[in-house]
Amino acid sequence: MNKGKPLKEKEFLLDLELSLRQIKDIQKLFHRFVHAVKNRIDADAACLLFKEAGGGELNRWIFKGDASLFDTQFIKNFALKPKPGAPKNLLLSPVRVHERLVGIVGLRSNGREFRVGTGFKIRSCCRVLAKELTIRVEERENRILDRLKEKVVGELRPIDLAYQILDGLRHLVYYDHS
Repeated sequence: MNKGKPLKEKEFLLDLELSLRQIKDIQKLFHRFVHAVKNRIDADAACLLFKEAGGGELNRWIFKGDASLFDTQFIKNFALKPKPGAPKNLLLSPVRVHERLVGIVGLRSNGREFRVGTGFKIRSCCRVLAKELTIRVEERENRILDRLKEKVVGELRPIDLAYQILDGLRHLVYYDHS
C-alpha cells in the first residue's frame, strides 16, 4: 500500500483491492485487511470475526491493537441478529459473499466517538473484502467444475462425446428466446 501522503477514499479502496488481490494465503489476506482498515480509520483496535473454510459458524478472530477493547460476545450476538445499541466508539460491519454472512469487521476507539461518515468508510472497505472473497470462491468453483468436466470427457467414448456435443448444439440452435 501507498506509504506517501494520505490517499483519498477512492484511491485507498483501489489500493486496498490491488494489495488484497496479490495475497494468496487467506489468513494473510485477513490480517492485511484488518491492519489496513484500522490504520485508515485511525482506530485504536480492529478485529475480524470470520468462518473457518468450510465452517458453519463465525468462530475465528483476528485482532489488531488492544483486543481487550472488544466485547466479543456482543460482536457474536451482532452476527446472529444485528441490532442498534452499539457504543458510539464501536463500529461493526458485516462481510457477505453471495448473500451469506462470512465475517464481521469491528473497529474500536478508546474513549472517543468516530466521526460522522466513518461507518460508510468501513462498509466500503468491507465491500472490497467481500469482492475479493467472491472472486476467490468463484475461481475455486470454476477449478472444481473444470476437473469434473475433464473427468467426464475423459470417461466418454469419442462417439458418445460427439453425440453430446451435437445434442448441445441442437439445444442452443433451437433455444426458445421468448
